[in-house]
Amino acid sequence: MQTYSLATIGLFVTSVFVGTYAWQGPQENVSRVALISNTKPIPVVEEAIFEEELIEEEAPSQVVVVSGASYSEILLNLAAQQDDLPQISSSNENSSAPSLSSIAGGEAAAVQATPTLPEEFDQFEPEVQMAEGTDIGALSFSNDVDDELNAISPRRLFTEGYFTLYATFDYNEMADGMEWAWVWRRDGEVISGGNELWNYGDKGPGYVYLNPQEGFQPGQYTVEIWVNGELMSQSNLFVTTDVAANN
Repeated sequence: MQTYSLATIGLFVTSVFVGTYAWQGPQENVSRVALISNTKPIPVVEEAIFEEELIEEEAPSQVVVVSGASYSEILLNLAAQQDDLPQISSSNENSSAPSLSSIAGGEAAAVQATPTLPEEFDQFEPEVQMAEGTDIGALSFSNDVDDELNAISPRRLFTEGYFTLYATFDYNEMADGMEWAWVWRRDGEVISGGNELWNYGDKGPGYVYLNPQEGFQPGQYTVEIWVNGELMSQSNLFVTTDVAANN
């Protein structure tokens, strides 16, 4: 009788256990993984998933076309003439601008001959002869000058347009009453100039300037300073057309 009671109790417990298990819902088998990328380096596999593809863009190239003077001539002139053309002293030892040798492709730059003073800028008779040490210094080109007549940001390459161009220089052992003249040329042709008796003392800074109504056109420009009919200083600059700016 006792054995039967124990068997009955065991069967009852088993039935309760089976029933309870049968009423439970399905178990969730999805694994939960938390990725914390801001604490440690992301593993290689995960890094490959989140890696962004970078595309490097090339900056557009700028093309500059020079009219009125060959680009090769500009490069040769700027390389060979770091400051200015050789100055011509008052001892009348006039020298030509340095000749340019042939360049790649068979192109040869023109040889510049020693210029002559145009008659329209030789209208005065000097009242004072030049001294042995009379000197006009190297020319510097800029769009502006300071209060002491020094060139601001001097250079020799400009872009075409409307602006004032200054050519500054230092002078020594000049005398009031000397005749002096200044000549501007573009590609060898006279475009402007002036002529007067000197009235600025024996030494100091000076300048001439040009602001053409038609603006500065592409080409090679030359400025000459003459004293009593002698070429004392000359230098050139280049005005270019920037094609990229016009597109």
